[in-house]
Amino acid sequence: MSTNEELVAAGLRILREPLSLFICHEIEKEYGDSWWTEGVVETLVYSKRPTVEDVLKFHQLPESGSVEECASHIDISVCLILLTKHWYRIFGPVLGKDHRGWAFELIGVRNQNKHLPGRDHASDYAWRALDTMYRLVESIDADAAAELQTRRSSVDLSAYGQGSAASASTSTPATAPNAVVTSTPPPSGLDSPITTATDLDEDLSALGLDFSGADLRKMDFAGSDLTGADFEGADLTGANLTGAKLIGANFKDATLADANLATADLTGSHFEGTALSAYFDKERTSFSKAQHHGADLSGATLDKATLNFAGCNLKSVNFGAVNLEGADFEGADLTGANLKGAKLVRVNLRNANIKDADTTDVQWT
Repeated sequence: MSTNEELVAAGLRILREPLSLFICHEIEKEYGDSWWTEGVVETLVYSKRPTVEDVLKFHQLPESGSVEECASHIDISVCLILLTKHWYRIFGPVLGKDHRGWAFELIGVRNQNKHLPGRDHASDYAWRALDTMYRLVESIDADAAAELQTRRSSVDLSAYGQGSAASASTSTPATAPNAVVTSTPPPSGLDSPITTATDLDEDLSALGLDFSGADLRKMDFAGSDLTGADFEGADLTGANLTGAKLIGANFKDATLADANLATADLTGSHFEGTALSAYFDKERTSFSKAQHHGADLSGATLDKATLNFAGCNLKSVNFGAVNLEGADFEGADLTGANLKGAKLVRVNLRNANIKDADTTDVQWT
């Protein structure tokens, strides 16, 4: 019987061939004769691999060739990077909007499978990973989708009260290329983790850190370098950003309900229109001991959120006239922070440093 790691690895191999062909054909349609050099190789150039020669060597790619020949050299990581980097120009118009989120998720799956430290995946994780692969390729290649359904059905879900793996599989109708697909949740009793390995910096850097509008619910970015990342309009509900480097990140109009930002560095980041509200009774947004130096939280929706800023560096943070009712600032450094017009009802400021903070028109009661 295959382990969950083997099932996920097999799924990624099944996904790679039709996805690479689809991606190369679509890029060729857009770029014409320069599709390989301009649309693929040059797209993979970034700071760690700053030349075409570096890219060719690192990814073991040919200098030229037919679509089929070139596609055969593209691994699953490159497929997913190209899909997301060319999303707005090429793939967004021909795929459903959820495909971009599934690609981000599978970047994490691929990394976690690659770096699995001597243990197997939980069955719910494996089921979800294979289900996401199936949904990504369903409108691209029916045979690969059917094979992935079979692999998904092989996951042992007996621990989740499913009785047998086969009973957990679902049959989903074929989807038109431009259809909007809603992800089906895992079988009853399973969690639906959208998690990644902590070692994501390589692929994230190559992506260019554009997560605008993406579905990143429950993504695990813990410890990742996301400096300057664009999360505008993204859904980060329940995401794990513990210890992440988010210097200058843009969270405009994003959703961060139940996100964990403990020990994250949010220096100079922007939160205009960001929803930090708790949508469910037990959700909370944790900023414990995060670095927020100079962050702009003005305009963020903080109503009803449980906000933990204990021990945070909040120097020069612009809170503006936001509702911080019930927030925990114990031991926080609010030196020079702008709290003008803020609602600070029932806040905990024990051992907090509010030197030079602007508390004009603050509502304390």
